[in-house]
Amino acid sequence: MQNIKKIYRNTYAGEEILAQAVFRNGQWEYESEFVPKSISNNQFGKQAIVIGNGTDRAGFDLAHLKKKKLQTYGCNALYRDFAPDFLVAVGSGIVDEIQQSGYCDTHVVLANTTEILKYPGKFHLIPQDPNWNAGALAAYLACFDGHAQIYLVGFDGNDTPMFNNNVYAGTNGYDDIRFDQKDLFWSLAMVQVFKTYPLVDFVLVNSSGKGYMPDVWKPITNLRRISFRNFVLECDL
Repeated sequence: MQNIKKIYRNTYAGEEILAQAVFRNGQWEYESEFVPKSISNNQFGKQAIVIGNGTDRAGFDLAHLKKKKLQTYGCNALYRDFAPDFLVAVGSGIVDEIQQSGYCDTHVVLANTTEILKYPGKFHLIPQDPNWNAGALAAYLACFDGHAQIYLVGFDGNDTPMFNNNVYAGTNGYDDIRFDQKDLFWSLAMVQVFKTYPLVDFVLVNSSGKGYMPDVWKPITNLRRISFRNFVLECDL
């Protein structure tokens, strides 16, 4: 799993990416390209919400988020139902769908190097380009933007064998609902986010404020859980 460093957008200028690899005269030759920072964000230190696609999220009306300007980060097919401030797109199927829909022409969508090169001018580069899932990347981006308090909705994980705990299961870009969706890689990527940004107050929000939590999250000291009701009260939504 790729590691990340604690960096912030307000001091980030951009980075080099591997643009092309050519095998010539018995050896590989590499060409790099500098991708400058293409997004500014003046919400440093304020609250943010990262919207995952776990099925528990269906119990929360995302329309509440329009009542108060929490900066919003979302994952993949969320754009079908809600337009966050920043959308993370991972996986060729859903990336192609978003590009073809025209959504990235009018909204900010971030993706990995492969998609940046495949669709020039359509997507913004995810800083440090970790090869993670969309949920962990969206949480990392909220930290990268300097938010001091980050709420995580739809970050259910999956403790049920042979079940894909995703509201978009069976649709384009997603495995069938009967797919055995293990959550270890996602859980460990999130641990890296929690530990890389230890001063951030991460708040896991679900219907009950309890329920399943990956074992590797339980020792994390800057992570707490609340219910949807308490989230609405805490953020005055």
